[in-house]
Order: sequence, then C-alpha cells, then structure tokens
Amino acid sequence: MKVNPGLEREKMKLRKNFLKNNNALSSYLSVMIFAAITVVLVIIVWLFHTGIFSDAPKELTPAIGLAQQGDYILITSVQNGPVPTSSVNVEIVNKATGESQGEANINDGGDGDIDNTDSIIITGITNGVYTVSIVKGDLIIGHCQYSQY
Repeated sequence: MKVNPGLEREKMKLRKNFLKNNNALSSYLSVMIFAAITVVLVIIVWLFHTGIFSDAPKELTPAIGLAQQGDYILITSVQNGPVPTSSVNVEIVNKATGESQGEANINDGGDGDIDNTDSIIITGITNGVYTVSIVKGDLIIGHCQYSQY
C-alpha cells in the first residue's frame, strides 16, 4: 500500500494544531465542573438546613372545628389527629367580663379520642356570650363562640 506523503503532512499539522489549542477545551470543562460542584454543595447545605436528614419526628399541630348546635357544641372537624381527650382542656371565657366560667365535658363516645361526631356539654354558666376554646399544651387548637339565653 502506498501512503500519500501530502496527506500524512496534513494529518500531522491537524494533530499539532489540536495539541496546541487544547487549553480552551480544558478551561471550559474546569468552569463547568466548578459550577456543577457548587450547585451540588448548595443543594446539600439546603437539605441539611431544612432538616431532611434529622431523625426528629415531624409533629403536626392538630386543628379542631367547633360549632354551636343548640345547647351544646358539636365538633365538626379534626385535622392532624387523632387528639386524645385526656391531652386537652376546654376553657370557657365570658366575652363581657373576660373571666373563666363554667365547666365543659367532652363526650368522646367512649373511645378516648376527639372525633367529628363528638360534642362538648357546657354546664355552670349564666346567660351570655362565651368563647369556648380547646387547648392542648399552650396552643389553642379549636375555638368557637357559644351563646346561652
């Protein structure tokens, strides 16, 4: 087989030019790698900041919907439950005086948890307008206005 000497010289020129100009490719790749590493580090820091790698349980605050139904209060909704009856207190505050009054009993149907069908019976109050609140710890997780006439 015969080799064309002109073609061989052209190949050598191209190879020499490629080896001389490879700096541009290397700079471009180093900038892209640096940018990718920066993005990955930012994502990792954000994940640690949001607590995704934490073993601590994420406890949601319960919310209970209440509505007056005649002479008692009906529990209309329970979100982020179940809410044990023993873990809450019911506070009754007279809107006119701001004082706590009366007593409340949660009728939980015997299951120990507050459900949609449960009710609150209020006793020991006089005629007037009251705010009834369900309190768990330091948080009010449900409240409504109650009128007695």
